[in-house]
Amino acid sequence: MKTYIISLSLFSLILIFSCQQESKSTTNQSNSENPIPEPTPLTFQIIKTLAHDTSAFTQGFIFDKGQLIEGTGLEKHTRINKIDTSSAKVEVLKSNYDNDIFGEGITILNNKLYQLTYLNNKIFTFDLDNLKQPIATHTWQNEGWGLTHDSTSLILSDGSSTL
Repeated sequence: MKTYIISLSLFSLILIFSCQQESKSTTNQSNSENPIPEPTPLTFQIIKTLAHDTSAFTQGFIFDKGQLIEGTGLEKHTRINKIDTSSAKVEVLKSNYDNDIFGEGITILNNKLYQLTYLNNKIFTFDLDNLKQPIATHTWQNEGWGLTHDSTSLILSDGSSTL
């Protein structure tokens, strides 16, 4: 019995001390030659607010030449809108999509507006001066979740960690 109590006590002490010691694998192993700088905090100031259609399922906003361009989603409700920032007036630029189209992210690159779709495997390309009809439709094999660019190429997200 005495051996059992000693063994249990010894095991308890080992367990307690092992939980308190800092593991070497969790220490900071940052590279002192090339440390990653802390991000610079962004500041902002609200200069104006605009009324917005709460039924619009906004999937993307772009500020371009004093206008907000909004891409909305949901089947039967996908649109591209232009919103005048001085009056909040909304001009629907494109709304006659097939009923199954679910618009997602939008971006502007090289005077073209691109609109990604969620489950439809399509990317619509519009001439920025005429957003009534796409000038091209491209296929995309995955779900569409987000769309941006790096000033040269489109960058698409399917919701995974890979762009």
